[in-house]
Amino acid sequence: NTRKIGFAFDLDSDRMVIVSDKKKRSPDLTLGLGIVKAIQLGYKKFVLSVDSSIGIEKYIVAHGGEIWRSQDWFSPFEKGPKILPFNSKDKSTPCFRHGEVFREQDLLHIFFSNIGDAPEHILYCKIELSEYWNEWKTDNSYPILEPELNWEGANMPISQSVIGMAQKKARELRDPCIFQDTDNQIYLLYSGGGERGIGLVKLFNF
Repeated sequence: NTRKIGFAFDLDSDRMVIVSDKKKRSPDLTLGLGIVKAIQLGYKKFVLSVDSSIGIEKYIVAHGGEIWRSQDWFSPFEKGPKILPFNSKDKSTPCFRHGEVFREQDLLHIFFSNIGDAPEHILYCKIELSEYWNEWKTDNSYPILEPELNWEGANMPISQSVIGMAQKKARELRDPCIFQDTDNQIYLLYSGGGERGIGLVKLFNF
């Protein structure tokens, strides 16, 4: 077979998955492709099962979509809160790009960057998790990391970041990711220089 991509059923034969390089890929990849196309077609409301990847939820919310949930598929669906607003049509207001979360008991730490910031940098805020998710609200966000080194783009001119992948080196930090080591030390990974490299810093008392 000379085809590069095909389709097959997953192990319990209830979902179609993508096959590439003779390997079955995660079912979330098939779901993700459908979500991307649905958003391109203008759909905004999505219902996901509880075992769907949190990455799928992040993509929907980051592109102006809404997550609706039900306890058992028969009780009424409840719209989730839009904690970090996103409006891709309003070019004058910075809006959420990529985010990462880290939970400590009833406290949710959020790391993210904003499309439209000049320069784009890593921000932080937190949420006290109550029983009802529609009551969740962030406190004031503030920057924790900005381009300071040449590889991060500090030697490039300041410019307003735009939607989409970086096409060239730029004075930007984005794509935060949290890693907790075996000694419980927390690290923040991020891309710098317009996605030209990956940095790693220790976090203390955030």
